[in-house]
Amino acid sequence: MESGQSLAMALQPDGSVRAGAQGCYSAVRWGMVLAADGQPAFTLAPSASITEQFGRRGPRSSPHPDGVWAVALVGRDLYVGGRFSKINGVPAHNIARWDGRAWHSLGSEPHSGLNGVVESLAVVGKTLYAMGDFDRAGETEAFFLAAWDGQRWSSLGWGEGNAHDNLFIKTMTAAGSDLYVGGEFARAGSVAAHNLARWDGRQWHALGPSIPDALSDNVHLLASWGELLYAEGDAAHNPNPNAIQAACWNRKSSTWQLLPPVELFPVDSAAHAFATDLVATDSALYMSYRAFTAHAHHNGLLRWNGRVWARLGETGPNGRGIFALAAADDAVCVAGNFKQIGGTAACNVARWSHNHWEALQADFDWDSAITGVVCALAIRGRRVYAGGMLRPFVASWNGAKWAQLPPTSRK
Repeated sequence: MESGQSLAMALQPDGSVRAGAQGCYSAVRWGMVLAADGQPAFTLAPSASITEQFGRRGPRSSPHPDGVWAVALVGRDLYVGGRFSKINGVPAHNIARWDGRAWHSLGSEPHSGLNGVVESLAVVGKTLYAMGDFDRAGETEAFFLAAWDGQRWSSLGWGEGNAHDNLFIKTMTAAGSDLYVGGEFARAGSVAAHNLARWDGRQWHALGPSIPDALSDNVHLLASWGELLYAEGDAAHNPNPNAIQAACWNRKSSTWQLLPPVELFPVDSAAHAFATDLVATDSALYMSYRAFTAHAHHNGLLRWNGRVWARLGETGPNGRGIFALAAADDAVCVAGNFKQIGGTAACNVARWSHNHWEALQADFDWDSAITGVVCALAIRGRRVYAGGMLRPFVASWNGAKWAQLPPTSRK
């Protein structure tokens, strides 16, 4: 084993060390606890939530272990972003393209790719957008956001001349011909915009004169379907810190609708809850969540059907929960680190379809391409692509089994 691998590579989903694990591992941001049988088990340190470790909600100073944190499909190509330096021997700095046969870098050496971690990818037409902790894309200065047109990189003007005031972009999604970004900021480029902004391919725009109070402190997650843009965030003055709050922006009418808060625990309980991902379909909004109490943690999936929230199932105590969602037709795939969801045995990836859970792989198997932690998903037809803290970093499901794509070389 290579020195510096994340400790996650040596762990079972319940945090115990897998049999036969040897070598050197990085324990940065991991803490040790004693399991019920007295044996050591590991979990992410309380000072760093799982979403911080996986680049979803944490500050830019958070360390990112080697891995793939984002995947996206453009035409017939798969793009992956994260923290890596080579793929199958091809220099590819933190972002790469798979054409079905081989990996390719984005740009020419020595300035291919991006000079920092890629946390999210989005696609508008044939343009790929990357978001992360970087300030250069290829040979172009680009703060935290960059666009790839298939030939060259360009900047979106985010934070130029004012970079230190725009550190807190946390999420993005494509909607129609536009890119939407959310976070904690007051400006998008030279335009005043509070926590949400729209990029039309040429310039930035604010979303109306104001946003709901539910998003006034932060916007953590975005998802879109048709004319609807969904946002999850925090209120500056939240009467129930245990509640998860989302709102919906109608892009056609330019109006907001506040969704009912998701109250997983009573207001006065010693608990903390937050969403980890969002995805929308033509009939519903799906939200994965993570919640802590003094004695237990809860990880599961919620569905908003336009009238009420429904709980669709939790992953149980063995594992660290759900970190990625992806939709195809009216089915939704969930991924992360777990052994079951909603009572159905499933190793790290499962699908909610026709009101029940289906496992893409039921049993935990150390030799499987998805053993580890899955942090990102993309779907095309029956094929599912998974990226994360996996031994091959990227795995592919062909409708029957998982297989790894050529492995990514670690730094």
